[in-house]
Formats: sequence, C-alpha cells, structure tokens
Amino acid sequence: LTNRAVLVKGGAIRLTAEGNIEVTGTLNSSSLSFFNNAGAGGEITLQAGGDISTANLLLSQSRSFFGDAGVGGAITLDAGGDIQTDEINSQSSSFQGDAGDGGW
Repeated sequence: LTNRAVLVKGGAIRLTAEGNIEVTGTLNSSSLSFFNNAGAGGEITLQAGGDISTANLLLSQSRSFFGDAGVGGAITLDAGGDIQTDEINSQSSSFQGDAGDGGW
C-alpha cells in the first residue's frame, strides 16, 4: 500500500444579498490533517447591499498536528450599511510542523 497525502483546500463560502445578511451560526471553511500536510483554509466572503450581522464565529483555518499547515483563508465583509460581528478568525497552526500565514 502507498501512503499518499492529498492537500485539500477548505471550500469557499460566498454569501451575496441585495439587502441584509444575518448569520446566526458559525461559518467554517477549514483544511485539517492529523499526520500529513494540510491545505489552505477556504475564503469566506459576505457581500450585502444593506447590513451584515454575524452572531457567531467566522473561521478559516489550516491545521495539522504532525505535518505542515497551509495558510488561513481570506475573510472579506463588504456592506452598504453597518457591519456587526462576534468573532472573525483566520489562522494556521501546526503542533510539530511549519505553519503558514493567517488570512488577510
């Protein structure tokens, strides 16, 4: 048997509305690996003509325990009105390998 590692990026999350966007749950786009390298976290984009309100976490991460971690994904909020958020987090972490940059 051959042990192959495939880097899989977290999937992109894009929400667009002419009016308001209200997110009551967590938006999470991550790439996680235990023994191998992890891909990049996915991009999260919220674009609203009105307000953006998030009650929980917006998270894009790359995490590996024994391999290298990729970069955290970009998190972008663009609103014609107000933006109110609870927590925004883009990170990269590895217990024993190298970690990439957080998103921008």
